[in-house]
Amino acid sequence: MTIFLLKMTKKEEWAELTKIANWETADKKELLDIIREKGIVGIGGATFPTHVKLNPPPNTKLDSLILNGAECEPYLNSDNRLMLEKSKVQ
Repeated sequence: MTIFLLKMTKKEEWAELTKIANWETADKKELLDIIREKGIVGIGGATFPTHVKLNPPPNTKLDSLILNGAECEPYLNSDNRLMLEKSKVQ
């Protein structure tokens, strides 16, 4: 079991943009390490670490993808527009 302890500092910090050359052919572990090191998390209330979401346990077959397309803020409609305009299922 992994436990994450977060300390809230209430200060905004910007990081230097690190471009990943050839990200489409990069090694999965390398990409996951970058995502973890940069502290990329979901924007929901739980701020769940993205590197964990992208790294299921070995020998686990994923057969479903669940998308949470709820727009919880008024005027934020980007997820809804993408699902409407780019969906393969019409």
